[in-house]
Amino acid sequence: MSEALEVRGLRVSYATRSGWRGAVAGVDLRLERGAAHSIVGESGCGKSSLALALLGLVRTGGRREAASYTLDGRAWSLERPETLRELRGRRVGLLLQESAQALDPRLSVERHLRAALGAAREGAGRERVLELLARVGFDAPVDLLARLPHELSGGMRQRVQLACALATGPSYLIADEPTASLDALLARRIVTLLASLVERERLGVLMVTHDLAAAAELGGALSVMYAGTVVERGPARELLLAPRHPYTEALIAACAAREPFDEPLRGLPGAAPQGALERDGCAFAARCPLARGACRSSRPTLLKLAPGRELACPPRAEGAGR
Repeated sequence: MSEALEVRGLRVSYATRSGWRGAVAGVDLRLERGAAHSIVGESGCGKSSLALALLGLVRTGGRREAASYTLDGRAWSLERPETLRELRGRRVGLLLQESAQALDPRLSVERHLRAALGAAREGAGRERVLELLARVGFDAPVDLLARLPHELSGGMRQRVQLACALATGPSYLIADEPTASLDALLARRIVTLLASLVERERLGVLMVTHDLAAAAELGGALSVMYAGTVVERGPARELLLAPRHPYTEALIAACAAREPFDEPLRGLPGAAPQGALERDGCAFAARCPLARGACRSSRPTLLKLAPGRELACPPRAEGAGR
């Protein structure tokens, strides 16, 4: 049996005064057990909408649809409440960006984990609570049990939230910007922890991030999103070392963590267009140095360049193996 979470033709749109506006346009994505997959791109490109829609979650005023959705070889419907109850937490865990908002300020660490475990009795589950805290890297978990969220650092809160997400034993984890509010040292610790869960426990981890260095550290596959579509995909480290899409190149050039460090940063002029999915042509054409006439009249599709490498850029794909 195939052990993977896979969606094809996923679309997410939101109601506006001028009608429905697309946020994700027919994206295919596959996350395997024991593997990592990162999604990167500018704010507003559809990363979080895509990731959260895998759990049937959309913001108020939004709608989602998918041509197909399978988990471990079984077809699921995101429109059925019983399906969503089975998926959320039990099969697929969720790690949110703002741990201070994800955790209840009135509950201690122990009570958070008891709630996640479903332990109703006062004395039940403490051993399991301590085990979960140790699993996410706490050396002295017993010292944390009575603490409230505001008594923890940002990195500690994020690990407590991760322990809650792992409490029900999911096979997959969606991490939505898990390092965004952390300093560089704590961010690296969280990514290292996620990578260890992938390797040691065969957890499938999908991470949404602005941080290209975090995506490289986590490893696995990388999808680059722009204006609701995937424009390039491949092994994370390989893609970041040898990008093919002009947008991926621009993201790397604007990253302070890239080498050589003495080169000046190159900003990407302009901004991602709103309503790009309702227009013809490549959404990146107005900002792209390689754009030609055909780029403004026909929308590129994601084509296979080589095993594991896909690209949606006709000028760059010409002459490459399909």
